[in-house]
Amino acid sequence: MEMENLMFDLKLTTISPVSLNKRLIESCDQLFRVYQQLSSVAPSLDFPGVHANGIRSLCSIIDKFASMIRQNLDKETIPFEQIIDVIELFGGMGEVVLKQRRIEIETKNDSNQLVDDSVFLRDVTVWWNFCKSNQSRLTTYFEKFTLFFIEPEIRLFISLIVNGAALSSLTYKGSLYYPLRTWSLFDNPVVNSVASWQASKYSVQATTVFIPRQDKWFIPSDGSPTQSKSIFSTSNDSSTFVDKKIRCRLLQSKIHQPNGKLVLHIAGGGFVMFKPEASEGAYLQYWVSHLDGTTFLSVDYTKLVTYPIAFQEVLDVYLWAIGLSNADQCTPESVLGFKPSKVVLCGDSAGSHLAFSILRSLHDIQANSPQGPRIPFPTGFVSFYTNISYTECFTFNLWFACFRIRT
Repeated sequence: MEMENLMFDLKLTTISPVSLNKRLIESCDQLFRVYQQLSSVAPSLDFPGVHANGIRSLCSIIDKFASMIRQNLDKETIPFEQIIDVIELFGGMGEVVLKQRRIEIETKNDSNQLVDDSVFLRDVTVWWNFCKSNQSRLTTYFEKFTLFFIEPEIRLFISLIVNGAALSSLTYKGSLYYPLRTWSLFDNPVVNSVASWQASKYSVQATTVFIPRQDKWFIPSDGSPTQSKSIFSTSNDSSTFVDKKIRCRLLQSKIHQPNGKLVLHIAGGGFVMFKPEASEGAYLQYWVSHLDGTTFLSVDYTKLVTYPIAFQEVLDVYLWAIGLSNADQCTPESVLGFKPSKVVLCGDSAGSHLAFSILRSLHDIQANSPQGPRIPFPTGFVSFYTNISYTECFTFNLWFACFRIRT
């Protein structure tokens, strides 16, 4: 455990001035106590058969930060004041998680306590107050240590795209122009040029493809379960878009032959911004280069539209990928070069929300056609920065899904 090793190293190291040395030791001691409590709680929240959950990921993040401090303790230029800010930020974050966990257990054990929207609002309020009281520490993190825990190559690319100071400034000075200004950080000629250069470096071929729509299963605009077209009125919101092909980005290795596996990626952006290209340089190209022939298809679903237009588009692409489309001239084999043997759903933020919704939709389809062919579910599911309801007990495992990029 790097956090424990850091505590040992601090006992052998003296930092000037003495007041700074004392503050560093005290903040690390507080974080270490929180870390130990988080480590003891984490196993109880594991997913069935998988030793993974958001609290384990948070512990891993703390360990990585401790490792970074240890490697730089003997350097005179290390910014200890800023490091202490982030240590205190992680410590406070851990304390909030532990407190929320205790409340969740008490609520679960109290048979008279109903879990409803008030629980969600309470949790949101707690985190809002935490962020508000730690604004300066969050700014330090965004400006100096953004995503320190991910691969150096990806971190370098993201630092070119997202200037931490600029992003934190936009966040704390939110306005109606926030989506547009944030989008401009990710989608501009400089970023696109760097992404193209990086694709060459990783030997990744990226092309734009257009996937046809399917005409059997539609998602009602009133929120009811996915049903067959025969049940629908022709005035359904989704049906007006049935002839519009869906733009996607296809990423394949130039070195490895396709291995038959497909990752269907759904990018984030709050349903209002970002194209798949924003994710390519950030992490998709790196993944393609390290997964020995796995193909990625990133869906460019329509933004700034009403429900269920974007949802329908992603569902149509998934059904096409598993061979349930009626487009004879545009099959998975003709576009991908193979028929997928395995399909993994991967969602980022708003894309994770859509990916979770696809699973529910597939369940609805199966329920509405019990005598028909079984609809294959994804072989795997990858989600980060997930945005779903926290009002159910099991979702506490996703409490820190944003730390799942690498554990």
